[in-house]
Amino acid sequence: MTLTKADIVAQVYAQGQLTKAEAAEAVEQGLELIKQALSTGEEVLAAGLASGRCARRPKGVGATPRPVIR
Repeated sequence: MTLTKADIVAQVYAQGQLTKAEAAEAVEQGLELIKQALSTGEEVLAAGLASGRCARRPKGVGATPRPVIR
């Protein structure tokens, strides 16, 4: 199953403490904080959920390169 941002907003809203607009804003702000951290090279750890970081990799050849026809 794929969990989308809309699914997360719906689950936050279902907790009954925020309006749907407030839940959407809270989720958006949380995701923005994660994006900013990753873009500055920080590692992100969501305890019990996931961890991740962005890495720069050298440019490489694609998996199925096509020959150049001249």
